[in-house]
This record gives sequence, structure tokens and C-alpha cells, in this order.
Amino acid sequence: TGTRCNVCEEGLFGAKCDPLPATTDLQPNEAIDIGGRVVSIYGYNFNNSFRYTCTFGEGATQLVNATFKSSQRLTCVVPPNGNPTATNVQVVITEINGYGTLNMGNRVYLQYIPTCPEESN
Repeated sequence: TGTRCNVCEEGLFGAKCDPLPATTDLQPNEAIDIGGRVVSIYGYNFNNSFRYTCTFGEGATQLVNATFKSSQRLTCVVPPNGNPTATNVQVVITEINGYGTLNMGNRVYLQYIPTCPEESN
């Protein structure tokens, strides 16, 4: 019995300080708007037994599969920008496991850099 500290150790989250998956960073955080760049998503408690996806932009506009690299790193290939008016887009990581799906709430963002239009050459 006794009082419980409100702060979990690093890598533990939630009311019971469980080893839940969470994202902390995305690097590099810029890509040209035609896509193709590989970005690393850093975080905690990624599991090689589960499947992960990266969604670029609001409303699941651009969904790609993630590649597991370690318990603290996933990679995704940036898709072409599906909404040219949006240059700073949120990237949501989803874990698909035997129990359902889990969207990781920590927010990471990617800045799309416009390419030069062909008519300007």
C-alpha cells in the first residue's frame, strides 16, 4: 500500500505504467512532395510480431506499411503528397496485433517540400 508516483519510468505509459507502444520522433522530418524518401519513426515498445502502418495526412489519406527495425525504430517510405495544399502533415503510426489495432497518440509531423513545376524549367 501507499501512494503511487504519477510519473512512469522511460518507455512505460498509461495509468499502470505499462510497456505500451509510443512514438517520439520522425527523422528526417522533411521530404519532397513526390515521395520516395525513407523516414525512421522512433519510439518505444515496437514488437516484431505485430504489423505497423504509417498514415500521412488527415483522414487516412496516404497509408503505407512500416518496416520493423527494432523495439525503438520503424521505417516507412513517404508517399506522394495526397493534398498539395497541406505541407505539414501529421504521421500516425498504427499497430495491428492479435487483439485489434492501436493508433499511437504521440504526434509526429512531416514537412512536404514542393518540387519545382516542369513549366518553370
